[in-house]
Amino acid sequence: MYPTITLTGGKEGNLPILTVELAKQIQPHLPPLQKEASIWNLVYSLEQHGISLATMFHNTPNKPALLVIKDTNKNVFGAFSNEGFKRQLGFYGNGSCFLWKKILEQSTEKVKVFKSTGSNNYHILSEIGADIAFGGGTGKFGLWLDATLDNGYSSNCPTFENEALSTTENFHCDCVEVWQFVI
Repeated sequence: MYPTITLTGGKEGNLPILTVELAKQIQPHLPPLQKEASIWNLVYSLEQHGISLATMFHNTPNKPALLVIKDTNKNVFGAFSNEGFKRQLGFYGNGSCFLWKKILEQSTEKVKVFKSTGSNNYHILSEIGADIAFGGGTGKFGLWLDATLDNGYSSNCPTFENEALSTTENFHCDCVEVWQFVI
């Protein structure tokens, strides 16, 4: 059994994309230390911090982080990073990184997780002056967001053997959040 999750850091009056119910479904897929976190803290959101990839990186230094996206078609999906998000030449992250999406299964909301396959080490890419991407290997990313956090796409990639996370390959972000785990 995992500890009860409390979501903190949200501004009063703003409803986060991530709910406790959704967090409970993601929790079993996290690395052991993050599974034990009872407090998940909102460290970045478009609503609270504005449209800034630089701010998102600044707010997530060197700690595991969960990216949560809601697109304009109301799809909810994201990624887990074992290192937080940062500017770095080349790919970073390890096999504990994963992509995920919320699905409806027999009228019940569930989470579908796409773990690293080990076929390559193309987990996260966010080079200086660029956007942020997860997965790769065939010229397409599993998840990609532009530097304005407005546009993105999701495609199958060897790193995660994922299906598209949104209902369309290209999507527009309605809201973006990053959560970190208080251990």
